[in-house]
Amino acid sequence: MLEVLGPFFGWLARDPSRYWCVVGGFLSFMVLLAVAPSLWPQPTRRWQHILRSRALFAGAVLLTLCAMRWPTWFATRQPNPDEPHMIAGAITLREYPVFWRDVDGTTHGPLNDYVLLLAPFLGWPLDVSGGRFVGTLLLGSGLIGAWLAAQAFFNSTIARLALLPGLVLWGGTTFFDFFQYSSEMASIGFIGLGGGLGATGVVSPSPRCRKMALLIAGLLLGAIPYAKLQGVPLAAGIGILMVLLAWCRVPAGERSLSITLLVGGALIPSLIVAVGLTGFGLWSNFREAYVRSNMIYASDKHYPSLTVLSRWFTLTDVPDFAAFQQGVLLAGSVLLLPALLLFRQFITPFLITSGIVMLAIICVITPGRQYPHYLHFLVATTVPLLACLGHFAHLSLVRFYRAPGWVPIALLPLLALAAPIRYRIQDGQPFARRFPEFRANWTGPVGQRLLPEIHPGDRLAVWGWQPSY
Repeated sequence: MLEVLGPFFGWLARDPSRYWCVVGGFLSFMVLLAVAPSLWPQPTRRWQHILRSRALFAGAVLLTLCAMRWPTWFATRQPNPDEPHMIAGAITLREYPVFWRDVDGTTHGPLNDYVLLLAPFLGWPLDVSGGRFVGTLLLGSGLIGAWLAAQAFFNSTIARLALLPGLVLWGGTTFFDFFQYSSEMASIGFIGLGGGLGATGVVSPSPRCRKMALLIAGLLLGAIPYAKLQGVPLAAGIGILMVLLAWCRVPAGERSLSITLLVGGALIPSLIVAVGLTGFGLWSNFREAYVRSNMIYASDKHYPSLTVLSRWFTLTDVPDFAAFQQGVLLAGSVLLLPALLLFRQFITPFLITSGIVMLAIICVITPGRQYPHYLHFLVATTVPLLACLGHFAHLSLVRFYRAPGWVPIALLPLLALAAPIRYRIQDGQPFARRFPEFRANWTGPVGQRLLPEIHPGDRLAVWGWQPSY
């Protein structure tokens, strides 16, 4: 795939305006798809049905994210050693596929490495660019899942618009800790899709679709301990919420089976891991490499967890995230006022969606470290909260103030996107024009020294987690 897209990327790099024209076109198309359910509430033509399609919207999210983010796939700066650690693990797993026997992930689980094997499957090299390409797909999956969860309960157009701030942040970021492949990305993709499928299954009128969606949701949420333990509070909270929703929303005759499928699906990943550890005799490796590593990491905090919360605005003082946070807080504050007029209907959904954001904050602060890439957990979780606020603000303004329907719908993107887009225009995309430079210097001095010495099947051992040359 890179051989096909490389010349096109080079053409875009020769003139920055070409990159921005492509990005502007994709974002404009995203806005059109977002408002399509309101423009054509009862479609009469085939093209209207297509523009309202959930599959088209999900595909557009991934394509837009790739169209915005591709210059960072090739940036050779690697200050975070987690990325090459996981890519090296994936390269090893391609030849020696048993994690905890052939690969030591330290504090991250096997899914972070295994999922990188999607890169060669999709025609991408298993290197930094391939890792970041897979990371982009995982972040997009997290956004899609969050949107699916939101649109199951709230206005369809508002749920789509609530996704755009996260799309602009993740798509346009030039901050290394946000564009490098990190151990949060697999968890974000799995939790997002798990929550989205769970919510879709709960409200589905089709028993077959409901059973399939809840089983897959359980599988995805139950896999999180084997991606990143830090994400377990969020996955567990969403899983418990899915059980409660199934109990309240699924017809009584199918309630027990639906909950059994959800809970049973969540247990399957642990059962698979237990069988694998027993079969390969790796329980001691598992305890030493994963359990003990995480216990040491958890006990060696830089700050008490609540101290990190008191340092919140220092942690989030990353220009990309700060603009996103400013937009979300502004939109949330303004939309909260009219939403409160429908207090009885509003309060329960608001507490639930706010609780999901609070669980994400717990995931960020629990390690007791101020690493910006932890903030990834917060981005997709804001989608249901913004959709909830926008949905009830829309109902309130139309009901009590006779406002035209488009006015409250327009408030959400105008308020939430103003700061991120202003920052993105000011910061630009410096990596796009450097694509030829990155490709020309793709193999560094260490690689140039090692490549003549190695042969297919050789194994390379590196002493030290972050070697310096």
